[in-house]
Amino acid sequence: MTRHYTKFPLALGRGNRYHIGMFGLKQNEGEARARLRAFWRGESLGGRPALLATARNPAFTPEPWRGPALTRKQQDFDPEWQAWSQCKGMRSRTYFAEAMPYTLLEIGGLLTILATLAGGDYEYEGSAWILPWKDVLDKPVPEFDPDCGTVRQMEECFRRLAEADGGDGVITPPVYLDALTTLSMFLNQDGLALALMDRPDDVKRWTRDATSLLVACNKHFTRFLGGLGHSGGTTWLGLYSEGGTEAVQCDFSVMLSPEMFDEFVMPDTRRFSACYGDAIWHLDGVAQMRFIEQIASLPNMRAIQWTHIGHGKDPIADMPHFKRIRELGLSLLVLDPGSVDNAVRIARELGPDGLAMRLPPFEREEDALAAIERITVR
Repeated sequence: MTRHYTKFPLALGRGNRYHIGMFGLKQNEGEARARLRAFWRGESLGGRPALLATARNPAFTPEPWRGPALTRKQQDFDPEWQAWSQCKGMRSRTYFAEAMPYTLLEIGGLLTILATLAGGDYEYEGSAWILPWKDVLDKPVPEFDPDCGTVRQMEECFRRLAEADGGDGVITPPVYLDALTTLSMFLNQDGLALALMDRPDDVKRWTRDATSLLVACNKHFTRFLGGLGHSGGTTWLGLYSEGGTEAVQCDFSVMLSPEMFDEFVMPDTRRFSACYGDAIWHLDGVAQMRFIEQIASLPNMRAIQWTHIGHGKDPIADMPHFKRIRELGLSLLVLDPGSVDNAVRIARELGPDGLAMRLPPFEREEDALAAIERITVR
């Protein structure tokens, strides 16, 4: 049963003028969709890359949380908290260029859904951590059960979120951690490294069955959200795809050789990336560039999400990697260029085709618009 502590209005904090198109908080939505389609095709429109730019919404005044005190783990599956927290965050910004207003379920730091469905557990210590499960390889992975408690709780949260969203933005489907990285958290990295040597068939069986669980869960919630009037999605990256997207990943793969990547990662990621119209790979550090040709061969793999920039590194130094990604026919999302100046340099050096960048959040609308103009390649 849904718990309504203080049921805030559907138009909470609306108070701005951006009500055009499908998403109530998005201006120039038609143009943004066209530019995003071009990005996923490896192209661009009008001489500039796709840009995710937001500014503080001065017309929005958030309502305080009026429900009971909750632990972080209780917040994860509380429909009222999820609706209040997500809508507050979405409505606190205005959305420019290709940035789309969106919400998602913030469960376990976006890391724990598979672990929970598989029978494991997690806790918070600063961030979310999947608890060790030393004999996990001796346990069968359950099949997806739409009637299990976790799925029903997520459905309840999504229903309340859709009600509170009121059409202001898209609700994106659940975000998942991949099977092999989840297993590395159950066993810890050393334990999984040993299991790859001593029990490779058991590792492959577990990740195969866990990926089947992910695929079934994704199909279920894609249909479920479609029934609530939401299609497509942004995953946690904020980059919208009308055909649906997810940050396909395997963070544990930095421990593997290309040969082991082929053996232990590719079979499962092939199946998972095929679930999305526009899959994007979450590149967990430059070390994963050694797998870039294998990643490029995945079904529906359209783009690479790059995170290396933004830590004191000159973005032009990464340009050889950027160009290699584009040579393989993959688009590129630079999640954090670090500054508008860096974004300008990247756009001019690489060109606008198949390039997207998420700009640092702006305080004022005029600053966001000026940045977009600067990054346009003449």
